[in-house]
Order: sequence, then C-alpha cells, then structure tokens
Amino acid sequence: MSLPGAPVRLTVRPAALTPLGHERFALLAFEDDVAAGHAEPGALAVAYMAHDHGRWRVLRAWPELAWTGNDGHAADSLAIEQLGGRTMALLASSYLGQGQSSVSDWVIDLEPQAPSVLGQIPIAGSLASGCDRCGHYDYQGHVGPGGSAGALLSVRYTGWVTPPDGKATATAFSHDAAFALRAGKLTPTA
Repeated sequence: MSLPGAPVRLTVRPAALTPLGHERFALLAFEDDVAAGHAEPGALAVAYMAHDHGRWRVLRAWPELAWTGNDGHAADSLAIEQLGGRTMALLASSYLGQGQSSVSDWVIDLEPQAPSVLGQIPIAGSLASGCDRCGHYDYQGHVGPGGSAGALLSVRYTGWVTPPDGKATATAFSHDAAFALRAGKLTPTA
C-alpha cells in the first residue's frame, strides 16, 4: 500500500485478545509500516486462536486483513464492542490535512468463522480555521446499538457549525445516524 517502488517494513504489535466463546479467541495485531508516508495506511492482522489445556493453538490467521489508518499506523486506538449481537472491533484513525481534522472508525466484524471488514464510518472532525470562505465545524460521534429496525449500529453526532459567510455564530447540533449491512458492508440508512 506504499507508493510504487517504496519499501514496506511492517512491525507487528498485539492490540487485543478478544473472547469468541467456546475457548476460542481473536488476537488482533497492528501491522505498522515504519517507512510509510503521511497518508499511507498500516494494516490489521487477525488470528483466531484456541486455548486447550493451558496451550494456545492458531486455528487460522489473516495477515493484512485490512489496510487501515494513516502515517503507516493501522490505528490510533482499538475498542471492542458488542453491537447487534456481534463482536465488533472499532479501529479509530485520525487524519489532519489542510487544517481539517477527521477521525474514522474502521469496523471489523469478528464473526465465528472469520473476521470481515464492514467498512469505515466518520466519528469526529473539525475545520475551525484556515478558510475564510468556508463554514467551520467541530463534531464528535459516539457508536452505539442500531436503535432502528435493521440497523447494526448507530452513531450519535454532536457538535457545532457556522455558515460560510463567517458572520453568524456557531449553531449546536445533535444527530443520530443508523448504519445497516447491505451486501456485507455498512451503509447509512438515511
């Protein structure tokens, strides 16, 4: 995933060991590219493990399951959530460019047989300065259960926004967005 001809040197570090039930676990590891540029990703590796009689055994492994993150890092943080009866890994990745900051969550479903990448959702962002003709904004999102029929998860966004003219004061907002699975990928319902 680096620029053509650029070397890729991945370093692997454990990120989480998550129970899947029946003495089975998902080991998630960040694969960071130490030679990567600003907008280049790292990767997420997953191994399903069994714990039998005090010993660990690899059932199956998915190196570089998903190229995620920025600056060669797979993610800034990892959270494990139970959403819609599923075990989900949420990998938060931040980005800063041209005065605009954003945070996205990569959503990985740790299904019983194999992990699957469901997609990426916006989770936070801001544009507070640097553009005189732009509206400015700052928002944070919090992932939770689906809330509506057919939704796998929802995000409650709260923040403020100003219009492009820069003369009006900031207006606070709160909005709930639901995401459903369509063809195996997260899709906003509205």
